[in-house]
Amino acid sequence: MARHYVSFFLLVDIMGEPDALALCREHGGLPLYVAQTPERSSLAGLLSPVAIESLCAEFGGEEIQLPSSPLHRPPIKQRLAAMLEAKAPAVGKTDGH
Repeated sequence: MARHYVSFFLLVDIMGEPDALALCREHGGLPLYVAQTPERSSLAGLLSPVAIESLCAEFGGEEIQLPSSPLHRPPIKQRLAAMLEAKAPAVGKTDGH
């Protein structure tokens, strides 16, 4: 089963900051299997029902890797991939002027 790294900022987009903080506080730095349906989720009592529904809709049936802290930066490989997708200039590259 492939594991996807999920940044704190993506968690906030999916479920809101209070639930993202609670999830990282409880499971940060660890892999977490996301149930396919909210009814089967082990996160009841930790997250709001809306947050569980949103998480299941986004990652249901998958294992995700959570950040160990809200400010944890994604691994360099993922940061570079995101930069390439956004067509961002390389760090330290000059424009020749």
